[in-house]
Amino acid sequence: MSLSPETEINDSDYKDGWRAINKLISQGKSWSGNEANCMFVNLGKGEFANGSAVSGLNFEDDGRSAVAHDLDLDGNLDLLITNRTAPRLRVMRNQSQTSNSFVQLKLVGAVNPDAIGARVEVHLDDEHQTVLAQTRRAGCGYLAQASSWLHFGLSDKDVSQVIVKWPDGKVDYYDGVRKGQRYVITQGVTDAAVHQSTTTSIEVERVKGTLSPAMPFGRIVLP
Repeated sequence: MSLSPETEINDSDYKDGWRAINKLISQGKSWSGNEANCMFVNLGKGEFANGSAVSGLNFEDDGRSAVAHDLDLDGNLDLLITNRTAPRLRVMRNQSQTSNSFVQLKLVGAVNPDAIGARVEVHLDDEHQTVLAQTRRAGCGYLAQASSWLHFGLSDKDVSQVIVKWPDGKVDYYDGVRKGQRYVITQGVTDAAVHQSTTTSIEVERVKGTLSPAMPFGRIVLP
């Protein structure tokens, strides 16, 4: 999209451009040529496979952002996807069948309650001494905020130790963390507390909205 003119010039072409854009949006046309969403599977060692079609995520949406979160608390990450046009939100439940396990951790800092900037290392009990690491961040991708829960996929391995490097530089060590569980880790507290998760059901109701009257031209600001 071209920039707005900065000088006093004939703006008829500029206004014609906005009319064309307004018509494009009112007709529900795609900004990306109906290009389908893509999803790539991490094969390890820097290699990826295109799993868009087989996963069912290859929607021809004008997608804007996506976050992964275990919505149904089954240990599998689900997806929330937002779009510029309808449907504005897609909730994709992960129903994959796997024998792999997980551990989910929520951090509570001392001065920084959300522990933004903390670094978590999950050490696995295997012959390679594998270490999984994540940093607690305030944002996630474009216009997105992920859950405060950190999710670690463990395959079939057990956890030997969890190390948390807090934003103030202090380091805590936690033993006894078991796979398949959710824990709340509080800075300065010796043990990680098992979180008793409960699921709730919600009802979603479709509401009919009214569209604003069409205008010959206008300035549209997209998020």
